[in-house]
Amino acid sequence: MTYRARYRFKILSALQVPDGESLTFAIPGLPPATLEMGEDAFPFGKWAILKMSGFTTEDEARRAGQQLGDTLLIVGAVTKLGIDIGFSLSTLRFSAEIHGAAKSKTGKDLRAETHGLMIYEEDTVSIVGMTAQGSVLLTADALEERLTAWVGTTGTLTERQRNCAALLNDSFFVPQTEGQFVLRVSAVEALCDQSDVGTDYQAAISKIEAFVAGEELAADRRAHWAVGVMTRQNES
Repeated sequence: MTYRARYRFKILSALQVPDGESLTFAIPGLPPATLEMGEDAFPFGKWAILKMSGFTTEDEARRAGQQLGDTLLIVGAVTKLGIDIGFSLSTLRFSAEIHGAAKSKTGKDLRAETHGLMIYEEDTVSIVGMTAQGSVLLTADALEERLTAWVGTTGTLTERQRNCAALLNDSFFVPQTEGQFVLRVSAVEALCDQSDVGTDYQAAISKIEAFVAGEELAADRRAHWAVGVMTRQNES
């Protein structure tokens, strides 16, 4: 009984792999990894799969797969390749009847395609993927109604509010949830006053930091405590 680590990810630039063929990568510290290119990813990029086989335990396969995922993440960011490793979750679900029928016909467990890491015993799993795209049309009346409802607020729009709205709109054009999150945090920050808070406030923060540093707490607890104290001070 051996196990396989399978990582499915998105990459902006397609690799030069002939259709239907695969390549084997020699990555230091990891078993040989077989690369397969998949279909186009929405809204851009390509799907790719790296598979490592022959692990004696599921835990061993998972550790190697997680290391491979971390390596992909760093390579994509640092070398500007653009690699989205996902969260090892699937949004596709099958009923018990479908699982039973697949098991009866193939002798293998049915699994939905995953964006990220999948660990399984070799030759025991059948992986099924599905892709779909849709679009929504907005009626002219709906847009006119919204313009009418909000036009009255624009007379007092500040520059900060304008920047906040622009960042929120930008976030709707970003497909990845991580990018959306960053833009929306920036939108909130755009509303904040960037002026000097004054010496009294800075002195109070320094006292809190000095007090917390002197307490016997774990590093993560110390940081949470400091943030909580400063938050309560701001609220007061």
